[in-house]
Amino acid sequence: MRMNRQDTSALIDGFLSRGGSIKKLPEALPTTAGEVVQYLKSQKVDVGFESDKIADGKFICDGDVIDLQGLVQIANRLRRRQRRPVFDLSLRG
Repeated sequence: MRMNRQDTSALIDGFLSRGGSIKKLPEALPTTAGEVVQYLKSQKVDVGFESDKIADGKFICDGDVIDLQGLVQIANRLRRRQRRPVFDLSLRG
């Protein structure tokens, strides 16, 4: 069933009139590799550096060798479930 814009607006209006609320997701946070690793460890995720791959930016996460972008994806899945701002490597200074 496809909904048109008018139907969608009516559903949203009804939701809000019954006391519902819509919250904006927090903005993404600029982050570093250390912050991502620290966060994942705080969430009991087994993460560390691959000793012979440090120069390549490789990490071990739950037994798999992945790059920083992979770590950020794992961290952001957890953060979205917790309704916390996601990490964004592109915002680094």
